[in-house]
Order: sequence, then structure tokens, then C-alpha cells
Amino acid sequence: MKRFRLLRVIASIVLAVSFLGLTSASAAPSPPRAPVAPRGTAAPRGRAAPASPKATGFWANIPAPTGAPERPLFGVATAASNDAWAVGGAISATVAMGSAAQVYHWNGTLWSAVTNTTYLTLEHVALIPGVADQAIAVGQNEAYIGEQGSFPGLVETCEVTGTIDHCTRDSTVPATVNPTQDQVKELDGASALSATDYWAVGGGGGYAPYPEYGVILHHTASGWTSVSLSQTLPVTTSIPATVTLPSVHYWGVQMLSDGEGWAVGDGQNSSAPGTIIHYTPATAAVSGTWSLVKTGLTFSGPLHAVWFTSPLEGWVVGGNISTHPVILHYKASATPQWSTEGVSSLPLAVNGETQLWAVDMLPDGSGYAAGNDGQVLYRSTIDASEGISPTWSSVFTDCGSPSSNTCTYPPLYGVSVTPDGKKGWAGGGNYDDVPRFDEMTMGTLGPYWQWLPTLEKNP
Repeated sequence: MKRFRLLRVIASIVLAVSFLGLTSASAAPSPPRAPVAPRGTAAPRGRAAPASPKATGFWANIPAPTGAPERPLFGVATAASNDAWAVGGAISATVAMGSAAQVYHWNGTLWSAVTNTTYLTLEHVALIPGVADQAIAVGQNEAYIGEQGSFPGLVETCEVTGTIDHCTRDSTVPATVNPTQDQVKELDGASALSATDYWAVGGGGGYAPYPEYGVILHHTASGWTSVSLSQTLPVTTSIPATVTLPSVHYWGVQMLSDGEGWAVGDGQNSSAPGTIIHYTPATAAVSGTWSLVKTGLTFSGPLHAVWFTSPLEGWVVGGNISTHPVILHYKASATPQWSTEGVSSLPLAVNGETQLWAVDMLPDGSGYAAGNDGQVLYRSTIDASEGISPTWSSVFTDCGSPSSNTCTYPPLYGVSVTPDGKKGWAGGGNYDDVPRFDEMTMGTLGPYWQWLPTLEKNP
């Protein structure tokens, strides 16, 4: 299953940014790096609440590194103001044209390319708690159209060493999922608890005559294990299907601890509600297990990303291109526990329709989501402090090709902010354009002025 890429030509929305720029990799050496805060068992990355004011910073597009090929970004991870990652590549083998997947690292001054061995694309990048300048990237590496199984979903460990920045491919990733021997076609989400303990999710099948099925892999110091998922039967069959988990493509995963985590994915078709599964804590007698979550909500479209700030609260985002964004909120103390959250503003250019691909939240309940049409949405806690139900608002629209009359809005597939909420990145793009790097900075302007671009764009 491939991501849907959307390209629209619409009336211009030009955000003038003259003070930001990006030089080539030959610029000044990077500054010293602060270590990444270790992840706690309750809150990934051990995040602290962002400093006041609790409003988004200023978002702007900056140029891609010199020589960057025309390949979109699919994953972004921000550990610190001088340590961030972005990965991407070809949309499919039909547009790969022999180029490698793309890996970039931000050192606080510039983005530079990192050598990797993947042919097709890297779909997601995950930080390693407590380890600076290192990350885990997952994706797919098909050799050419029609060759299935020879180049399965893959994992690379990427690091900045100060000499030659590089990614090392893990050759031990299972090619099939036992005991069914279903092929691990691609991996689209990852979450790390340590340099040796991490999970990856994705899918296989999806090409005639085989139906789509989900893939969940777990890596420990002892190697890889897989979660057995029963393959979805064709819709024409009259034989009842017996499954313990829905056999659908999984897009996102987040582990809070060794025994607590969440994963999200497609529904049984493009208009069906997406799937949420929960990894329940292990006990002395029983190891952790994945189980289906029933939200009791009505919504349409797949779910692509999940972020929990603790076992008691989290958000899931997704949707399809014909409906409004899907944003689900879980709070253990609320009744019901699951609820939907709305978007208070979207530019008329997108007709109120935005499929969301990424989400990143802070412990105070503020956070960001990104999707097609170059949208960055923001959830502020200011509303909650004033007794108003928090809603999401469009705070940035990336205009890919500004001109006097038209502007294209490339999708944004990744978004991530630092633990203090003062720095962030979103990434995306189209297959026929250079990757999009959108930067958020907090504190350079006062809280009132930080909101001016939003007020001007979305009156």
C-alpha cells in the first residue's frame, strides 16, 4: 500500500520569509550537542512542559540542502535544537529512477545528507532515548516493480559521528512473519525504548491476488520477534475469518515502556474507521499482548500516527482526502475515554479537507499535527485554561511554488518538536520537487507577534 500523494493548484497564499536560509553542507562545523533526555516509563523522551507563552512559534519554509534530489520527506524527529532527523525517498518504484532513499541531519546550523544503503524509501525515523545524534529509520527497499519478497521492509541505524555520517542496515530484519510466512513488504512506523529495544510496524500483501495484512516486529538484544496476525480473507470468501487482531496495514506505533504501547493503521477499506491496538502491560505470569481497541466513535478513514504523553492521555490522527481531519483524544479520567477533537480553522484553499499523517504532543496538552495540503495544525492549552474546549487551528500552510497567481501545497508527512516546545520541524514534499523543510522557532518574537502570520492568513 502506497501513500496517496496530493497536488493542488490554488489561489496564492504567500508567506514572505526573508530572514531564514539554509546553506550547503560545506558551512561552518556544527556546535557541541546536548545529550537527549532519557525516556521515562510514562512519558516518552522525558519531556518537560513548554515554557510560557503556551503558543506556537513562528513557522517558515527554508531551502533544502544544496543538491537535494526531488524526493519528499516522510519522517521527522527532533531531539534538540541542534539534533534533528528527516528521512524520505521515492514514492514508489515507478518514480525511484535508481536513486537512494534520503536521510538528513540537522546540527543546529544546517541540514546535511547522511549516507544510507536503501534503494527506495525510508518512511519513518525514531529517536533513541538518551542517545544524541543517533536514530532508527524504517522503510522499504524493493529492487524493481514486481519483485516481491527479495527486498523486504528494512531498518537502518543512523548516526552522526563527527567524521563520516552514515546509516547501517540491519540485515537480520525478518523477510516473512512466522508462522504464516507472510512477507514483510514495508515498515512505516517505529518506536525505540533503547538502542536495542524497539518496535516497527507496517504491512505486506496488497497486490493481486493477495490481500493486505499487518506486520508488527519487536527487536531486543536477542534479535527480532514478530506478532502473528491472521491474514485478511478476500471479501468474496464465504469462510468466516478467525483473527486475534485486525489484519490491516499499520502506519504508526509508540511504546511508552516495555509493557505499554499503541499502534494505529487502516480499516478494512478506505472509508472504514481506522484501527487502534494497545499493548497491555506484562504481569509476572503473562507477557505483554496486543489487543484491539474499540473507541465507540464514528469517523472515516485510516489512522496514521499516535502520540501518548502518558498511559493516561494521548492523541491519534488520520483521515482520508474526502473528509475533515480525524483527531481522536484519549483521556483515562474522562467519560467516555475516547472523544473526537475538531479543527477550528483550515484555509479555504483546502476546502476544509486535510488528511493528517503525523502528530507530536507535549505533556501540557499542546501539540502539532501535519498533513496533506502543507498543513500544520496546532492545539493550544490556552483554551483549556480559559474554560474552552481545546480545538486545533491551522498555523502554517507550506506554499511549495509561490507565484503571482498560483501556488502548490505539497503534503507534509512528518512533524516533531523539542521537549521544551521551542523548536520544531515539519517535512514533506512531492516526488517531482525538492524536499520541504519547515522550521518552527519560539521566543524570537513576543507571544502576540508570533500569532500574526496565522491571523493574517486565516482571519
